[in-house]
Amino acid sequence: MFLFLCPDTLAFKWTDTVPKQVSVCVGKPAVFSWNFAVDTKTEIVLSTTWLRVVNGRTQDLLEARMGDFDFGMKAVPNQVAALKLKSAALSDAGTYIVNVTYMTNTESGQQSLTVSRSAELIVWKAPSTTDDQLHVVLDLKAVKIQTGKTSEWRVRLSCGTFLGLGQPNVSVVWKTPSDKTLPSTSYDRGAFHLVIDRTEAGLYSCQIDPKAPALTCLDPNSFLLSNVDIYVSQADVRLLVLEADSAEQKAENAKQKAQNAKQKAELAEQKAQLAEQKAQLAEQKAQLGEQKAQLGEQKAQLGEQKAQLAEQKAQLGEQKAQLAEQKAQLGEQKAQLGKQKAQLGEQKAQLGEQKAQLGEQKAQLGEQKAQLGEQKAQLAEQKAQLGEQKAQLAEQKAQLGEQKAQLGEQKAQLGEQKAQLGEQKAQLREQKAQLAEQKTKLAEQKAQNAKQEASIAKLPTQLSESTLRSHAH
Repeated sequence: MFLFLCPDTLAFKWTDTVPKQVSVCVGKPAVFSWNFAVDTKTEIVLSTTWLRVVNGRTQDLLEARMGDFDFGMKAVPNQVAALKLKSAALSDAGTYIVNVTYMTNTESGQQSLTVSRSAELIVWKAPSTTDDQLHVVLDLKAVKIQTGKTSEWRVRLSCGTFLGLGQPNVSVVWKTPSDKTLPSTSYDRGAFHLVIDRTEAGLYSCQIDPKAPALTCLDPNSFLLSNVDIYVSQADVRLLVLEADSAEQKAENAKQKAQNAKQKAELAEQKAQLAEQKAQLAEQKAQLGEQKAQLGEQKAQLGEQKAQLAEQKAQLGEQKAQLAEQKAQLGEQKAQLGKQKAQLGEQKAQLGEQKAQLGEQKAQLGEQKAQLGEQKAQLAEQKAQLGEQKAQLAEQKAQLGEQKAQLGEQKAQLGEQKAQLGEQKAQLREQKAQLAEQKTKLAEQKAQNAKQEASIAKLPTQLSESTLRSHAH
């Protein structure tokens, strides 16, 4: 059972004032003096927690990093909620919070309250150099500075050499011979630089900016807290500018020489390419000459082939004329055979008349009949020969059709002309042999016709003799 002795106002109060920001150097302790007092009769402290907030994440220090901190607590009535970071590191920067929860008795009853305080820890780090001193030198090479539309060579001072610029980073300020304070124009490779006016010679100095918070982390006797001087003479400036101009001119000359050499190489390459193109053109002309010669040969071959075709056409014309002549001869033979048939018809009529008158001539007429039978057989043979000639003419016509087809193939396929011409020559030889046979047969027919004509010519004599014999009897 609690005894309420307090008025409506609470007795809890903070006894120390802690700034919102606590700054400390790397390796030094950081202390947050969060002390408070309570009324021991009416208030009981239930718990105290310490937190750290970094990038939105909250960390309970008692749980996560208890060995890195000292957490202060004293007996009542004065309570200590102080927090001490034993050795600060850059990664320890952030917001630190203390929460005190206590129970108090009021007229309205028991009440649990939590009060908080916070502070931001800023960790500084001292800058460092290679030998814990500053060194200022005149660069051995001038630098090209753009001034408006033109550029000019200027000399440059370097102040260093830094291994680290500290946290937050320090910078260097310069003093000119005219006692002007200037910031550095650039920083690289552990040195701050100042490009100076070519006309301002004299004593220059460089010093770490005294306003840099990181300087508080240096030993008070550190050489980094002092400034260093260098004297720049006008002769040094002119010499460096002349050397830079000379080096630039040499570089430009070398560049021009390289460009000239490159241009010469390109011209040589172009000449080689032109020579190669000329050789290719000459080779192309030679190839064109060869092609023209080949075309001339092909034209000559085509002319020869045309002449051969013309000769073949002429030969075919001659063959057609010969065939026409043969047809005419056969027509004449048919006409002669017709005359012979007519004569035989007349002879038959005369013989019919003679049968009545020449009964006595039966024996002779029998002989004549035998002769006539022989003549009929000869005529039958002649008819058969004519049929064979017609068949031969039909074969010749078919051969002529084949020859015409072969000529059409010869026009489409000039490469096969030699073989076809050989076949045509063989056919022409066969035709010549056939024509020779036909001439022989025609000669035989003429001989037979001559015999028939002789026998027919003998008939009147024989008839007159038989008539005389009949009258004599």
